[in-house]
Amino acid sequence: MSLHSVQANPDPAREPAGPMAELIALQLRTWPEHGKFLEASFQGRDPQLQATRERLAELIWRLARTDPAAYAAGYRWTCEAVHEETFHFLRSGSYRRQTFASARQEVYDNPRIMGQYMRGVLFSQLFWPNHSRVMDSYIREFLPQQPEGHSLLEIGPGHGLFCALAAQDPRTGAIEAWDVSRTSLAQTRQHLARLGCPGRVRLVRRDACKPDRERPGTRPPFQGLVLSEVLEHVEDPLALLRGAASHLAPGARLFLGVPVNAPAPDHIYLFRTPEEVQDLVRAAGLELESCRAFPAAGYTEAQARQKRGAISCVIIARTGEAP
Repeated sequence: MSLHSVQANPDPAREPAGPMAELIALQLRTWPEHGKFLEASFQGRDPQLQATRERLAELIWRLARTDPAAYAAGYRWTCEAVHEETFHFLRSGSYRRQTFASARQEVYDNPRIMGQYMRGVLFSQLFWPNHSRVMDSYIREFLPQQPEGHSLLEIGPGHGLFCALAAQDPRTGAIEAWDVSRTSLAQTRQHLARLGCPGRVRLVRRDACKPDRERPGTRPPFQGLVLSEVLEHVEDPLALLRGAASHLAPGARLFLGVPVNAPAPDHIYLFRTPEEVQDLVRAAGLELESCRAFPAAGYTEAQARQKRGAISCVIIARTGEAP
């Protein structure tokens, strides 16, 4: 895709451009200096990934068109914030914040920052190739292999795209999404409503590490779990992963997205290699089905490993079968 051919469409009487072109043109109007990055991000990608990005663009545009300037500004803020955190990481070898309390005080409890950040993270699913590839793995490798009518749990639903994509799949049965934050759940609920699937997803405020509040045996365990961009936000990711897995049926599948060497305003737990993530999954008593590593734009995987560049890891795992 050549970004030079993407133009804004100022005349509402003319036929609108597609969602992908609209989003790129919007971002270029807001931040023209970002054009080189976007050109590299979309250049020479495979047709399957392009198809996934087109699908993501449709969903993201439905969310962003209510206030497109705010979403584009939020994406720029997020990129600049990550850039600043990256400088700190490369100098110090650690993330700036290392406790959940500090992330909560400085990021989560600040509505202005959280609003910009969440809008920016949404756009990154389309504009950052490593994030797009995570979504592509979910669409092409995880959902199609789930059993007909499977029940699905997502922990930390955030922008709501994972839930929305599952809700669009006719083979998916009941869907629940849990978060400890009322603010985050409110945003997820708003996004799902805009995407036309509010009734398909049950949103629950709860801690995945704690036992089920309902009487044991009244709720069947889930057959699938989505846990993406969550483990790096907690001080004890093993405890969270074990707690989440305790709500799954024997043989249930998990989709895990975990960033390595990926400084961000609210990342506190540093995974340094994809192998560390794999070891964590094994320590939680789970069986690895597949492991993939998607380096950030501008890196090969080898370069990212050598230079401590960001890598988005996707692991699909299983719980053990019942004896």
